[in-house]
Amino acid sequence: MRTRMMSYPINGLVLGAVLLGSVSGAQAASARLYGTLVTEPCTVTSTAIEVDFGTIVDKLLYQNTRTPGQRFAIELADCDLSLGNTVTVTFVGTESVALPGLLAVPDHGIAIGVETPDAKPVKFNAVTDALALQSPASQLAFKAYVQGEPGAIAGQTIARGAFSATSTFRLAYP
Repeated sequence: MRTRMMSYPINGLVLGAVLLGSVSGAQAASARLYGTLVTEPCTVTSTAIEVDFGTIVDKLLYQNTRTPGQRFAIELADCDLSLGNTVTVTFVGTESVALPGLLAVPDHGIAIGVETPDAKPVKFNAVTDALALQSPASQLAFKAYVQGEPGAIAGQTIARGAFSATSTFRLAYP
């Protein structure tokens, strides 16, 4: 399986450790640096995606537990289907303790969830089902929503004010 993202930061950390070791050490040492070059079916064109939930009225969360989903997409270009015609996505981030599978938003009593356009939940840190690629470009469509944590809803303790959370995504071409 070939993956996109997350391998680059690991390589950077390894190289950084080698450079720090060679600067701080007085003895001679050698390092073996290696990797694998691969061709991936598509190029990711939307590497920084922002979802703006706007103003959310806390009473809405107390009544409905969650907001409607806000659409967003991962944009892919230059898709060569001879190299692969499906992709899986993994959204990576710190999960909510109160709402496992959703992205934590500390100290607010809420979490952020992701779902497919047909409302199938997408859990954080879990691989999605295979999604079909189109040539020459593909849009991997999702929706994000805000959900109140059960304890915060029961006690009506959702914290008001600005909030944010960050996730990265990994693509794998099985």
